[in-house]
Amino acid sequence: GHSVTVVYPSIVPFDTTKDGVRFVGVQAFIRKPFSRLDPLGFIPIRVLLASDVVHIHQPRSYLAVSASFLAALLRKPIFVTDLGKTGKHTVPSALVAGYLDISRFAGSTHPKDKTTIIYAGIDVQKFQPVKQSHHRPYLFYAGAIREHKGQHHLVEIFTKIAKRYPTLDLVLAGGVIQPWYLEKIKTISRPFRSRIIIEGMVSEERLLSLYQQCEIFVSCSSHELFGLAIGEAMACGKPVIAVGVGSVPELVRHNIDGLIVPGSLWNSENKKVAFFVDTCVKAISRILDNKPLAKRLGENARKRIINHFTWDAVAGVCLSVYKKRMTY
Repeated sequence: GHSVTVVYPSIVPFDTTKDGVRFVGVQAFIRKPFSRLDPLGFIPIRVLLASDVVHIHQPRSYLAVSASFLAALLRKPIFVTDLGKTGKHTVPSALVAGYLDISRFAGSTHPKDKTTIIYAGIDVQKFQPVKQSHHRPYLFYAGAIREHKGQHHLVEIFTKIAKRYPTLDLVLAGGVIQPWYLEKIKTISRPFRSRIIIEGMVSEERLLSLYQQCEIFVSCSSHELFGLAIGEAMACGKPVIAVGVGSVPELVRHNIDGLIVPGSLWNSENKKVAFFVDTCVKAISRILDNKPLAKRLGENARKRIINHFTWDAVAGVCLSVYKKRMTY
């Protein structure tokens, strides 16, 4: 069998086990949110000494870079999955035995001979369809409140269709990363403030319910390394509309398990943005006005997740690559 230890920064250090996985909170001084971490002295060396494989998921943090050098000195094979955190430093490619990327898009900058696409996993037992309850219908998006996620476009889109669908609401969920952007969203939402609900960060139970009960999951994000929220909505059997950028075309097949809006139209500094909004409006109306289409897209979406994006599939590929490349 295998044992797994997950190490990540924490203000208060801890060491606990849950569901057979050991979690170690490494004390680190965070100079400012989403910035660099103080390195080597806080790395649990004992964990690295006992490991057979080191798999780094945030390669641009000081913690990860320091851990990679120590792991290399200990001759531990190092694997990297880049989840997109920004930073000035990254784990040197020369130290990496293999990149396990969550999409072809995410792996496009890594050496091809070291790269394997594993995608991300969706818990299809947790995220699954349920019978619709009686409530006001709503469009839904879950994602951090930050500009590239495109919630301002969603609000503009909603204002275009609100009169045509007077019982329809828009619900947004996600933590606030850019407070100024939240204020912008609130400002442009005022004409429909009773129908545009900004829930902010929600519990896992609430998030699941929001997925399961929505009419359509709509994403206007301009950059996705995988599109986890899109995948979770698909697993819940929901039709999705998303911008065809980044990894989205790898996840959603246009007219089969969702509708894709051309990514070239997404640009807040481009006159094409009006055409982008109108294209999204037409896609939403197409699904709302065609229940058989909504049903077909939702059913196909869940099948796609079950067939290609489960955690069992991810774990299988990871283990295969570990074994193949553990000749450090």
